Amino acid sequence: MFRLPLFLLCVGIVIGCGTETQSSFDSHIPSGAPPIVERVDPTSAAAGETVTLFGVGFSIIAAENILHIGETAVSATEYGVVDEPVGAEVEQLDFELPEELSAGDYDIFLSVLSTPSNADQSLTITP
Repeated sequence: MFRLPLFLLCVGIVIGCGTETQSSFDSHIPSGAPPIVERVDPTSAAAGETVTLFGVGFSIIAAENILHIGETAVSATEYGVVDEPVGAEVEQLDFELPEELSAGDYDIFLSVLSTPSNADQSLTITP
């Protein structure tokens, strides 16, 4: 009476043993997911100021996170985990905006170890 369910359980354990899922993402990306930028704060800043990106799929090594602002690319200066995550705002990155940026509106995206994020965020550089 209990032999068939016990047999199926044993087969499931044997099949499950030794199988490993491997992520194509580097171990520096704790979520093992492509980067998603959920929010930029502030959305308007002057060259030389710091902006913070919030999202998920970032590398814990700050320099591996590259912010693309128009034709300009800049590495993150700091990585952190959000104290009280809300939705996809789990990780955060700080970026110092390069002095050579001209005032204007820019579409931005993040690349983490060459994997691009969503491109639906923008940033205004003020004079």
